[in-house]
Amino acid sequence: MAALVFEDARRLIYPERVDGASGEQRWHAIGRVELQAGFAAGLLVVHVYREEGYGEEIIRIISARRQRSLKSEDIARRKWSEGEKRAMRGIAERPGSGDDSRISFKEIPPLSAEQLAGMVRLRERRPKVSVSVGLDARVVEWLKGI
Repeated sequence: MAALVFEDARRLIYPERVDGASGEQRWHAIGRVELQAGFAAGLLVVHVYREEGYGEEIIRIISARRQRSLKSEDIARRKWSEGEKRAMRGIAERPGSGDDSRISFKEIPPLSAEQLAGMVRLRERRPKVSVSVGLDARVVEWLKGI
């Protein structure tokens, strides 16, 4: 259930602290999770980002609990450590983040009224299920070759 927080388009993610034992930067994600139609809860998820063998970024969830009342001002006024500031700068500098104003959309044809009428939200068509699977390295290599 905690993984659903990352599907919330309005979620808030911010660095929490660097773990003394592991040296990992811990993060907080706050978002809304719909448990069933018409019933939702706010969750606070403590997690870390890891890079696995093939450069794939993995989110390891450490804990999750119902979110207490938190305002954006609370986060804005928070005193960030130098490590947290470095981590935030590193994320901001990752490829794919930053200024998109130089992207030209001139060559993309507009959608017709018929195309727009036929559009549906993908999530409504095919809901996703979070699954974690451990695979032998040989199987992963075989799957890459398909």
